Amino acid sequence: MNIRSVYVLLVALAAYAATAQSPQASKPVVDNGHSTGAVHRDISESSALASAVISTVRNPATVGDGVKIHVVIQNRSDRDIELADSIVVFDARDGNGALPPETYLGCLAHYFSPCYKTAKPTVHAGAQLRGPTLPLPTIAAQQSLAWDQALGAQYDLSHPGTYTVVGYVHILDDGGQDAGTFKTNKIKVTVQ
Repeated sequence: MNIRSVYVLLVALAAYAATAQSPQASKPVVDNGHSTGAVHRDISESSALASAVISTVRNPATVGDGVKIHVVIQNRSDRDIELADSIVVFDARDGNGALPPETYLGCLAHYFSPCYKTAKPTVHAGAQLRGPTLPLPTIAAQQSLAWDQALGAQYDLSHPGTYTVVGYVHILDDGGQDAGTFKTNKIKVTVQ
């Protein structure tokens, strides 16, 4: 082996070591059965099984009145699908591209946020995130499911501004297997 081959081999081994993760490091921290560590999710632009569209219920919204997002998820497959998360996780950004202040419940749901790592779930957090009006999370073949979801449950929108919002929908196939996470359309929400 010449010196160049040894160098290439060493660089390749270093690159592999830098990207390899131990099984322990790739698992989120679990506390009482709830994930409390950062979680990586591959998020697709779309799904072959379903589509999701969001819109504002009222735009502009008034500070203090609450911002509601209308969600419609269409099952495009020939089989039932289930929502893996009991809510649509919203990624809201202000005019500067920063996350607005997140609520405690938002920190529990926002796996893309730094506060997700420190949020400690409580027994009632799941029910608070879902809210009392969320329909059952199963969508029959070729059917759609629609509801209004409060953006204020995930973000403190007590300051006027324009926010860009996209939703992340995590679905399971009819066998309960992970069918992926995909994005909704992007919308602008104005709070005045």
